Amino acid sequence: MRVFWAAFAAVVLAISLAVHVSTFFGVDPMAAVPGVMLIHLLIFPPFLAAIYYLRQMRATKLSVPRWMKIAGAFLLCYAIISAVLFIILGEGGGPEQRDGKFFLTSHGTIIRELTRAEFLQQQAYVVRFFSTGWTLFSAIALGLLIAAPRSASGYGGATWDSSMVRESAQSASTLPVAQSSRVAGLTALCVYICCVAIILGGQPLLNLFCLPPIVTFAVIALRYRVQGFPHGPFDTTVGCLTIIPNFFLAIRWAGCLRQFAYVASYLGLSDAAYGHVQVIVTRTGPAHLSNGQPLHTQAWAALFILQFLLIVCGLVGLTFLGEQLGRLFRGLRSESPTKR
Repeated sequence: MRVFWAAFAAVVLAISLAVHVSTFFGVDPMAAVPGVMLIHLLIFPPFLAAIYYLRQMRATKLSVPRWMKIAGAFLLCYAIISAVLFIILGEGGGPEQRDGKFFLTSHGTIIRELTRAEFLQQQAYVVRFFSTGWTLFSAIALGLLIAAPRSASGYGGATWDSSMVRESAQSASTLPVAQSSRVAGLTALCVYICCVAIILGGQPLLNLFCLPPIVTFAVIALRYRVQGFPHGPFDTTVGCLTIIPNFFLAIRWAGCLRQFAYVASYLGLSDAAYGHVQVIVTRTGPAHLSNGQPLHTQAWAALFILQFLLIVCGLVGLTFLGEQLGRLFRGLRSESPTKR
């Protein structure tokens, strides 16, 4: 059965590669093969089978050939590049047909109208993006199925020892406890309040000034491995409670900076800094600027990559500040009985 699933994964990999390559030669696989998107379902059975066989063989460490590692790294890099190009070429949306007309839409919002040739090309972009994922998943499944016997207990590797795994997990979860002084806590409180007020205010220039402190605290959070977010469970209740509002604050902040970058690139810093011109997105027509200028959809889509990175950075940075506030309040509560 393992050989069967390996052959199955190899067939899916070959089909995915063929579909992917065809999109570079003016072929729209959706029109040529209406059921092509069913490959979505075919990539999962061999992947689950590979995980099953690894568990059955009690593989504690994968023994993967060097050429397979190189091929996997290449496919992963190519998948990332393909995703970035899809966002740019697809202009942040997808093709859709309505009442005999062709449109490029995003979550029901019309970006612009398409010709039939553009519609077919956009469909090819969609298949190219998904076929990259099919290729990556089926290649990983094939690699795991091939590596399963080599990684089995007794095949040149360590035997299964539950105590070793338990000790490893305990040592990985043991991080030093974070200590926050009153000065650090009060600084975090001031920075957090200022950032929240600026983000809710919506002024582009002030949102830009939030970039240095948020990025700095995000880097500190990722660099210093101490107990709590983002390296483990939350250390304080306050930090845990702030993650949901911080997520929406990060989205708002990143969206404001994305608009600032676009307007500054096309109209200048003055219009961008003071919000004189804004990006208008409606469900009934193409997106445009508030001064009537049409939106350069590919550039706007490319800036989504920047927006995504800023969302992650904002979420990590603001939640790290929330953890510092929680440690400050915890320290004040522990001091109050001694003063009494």
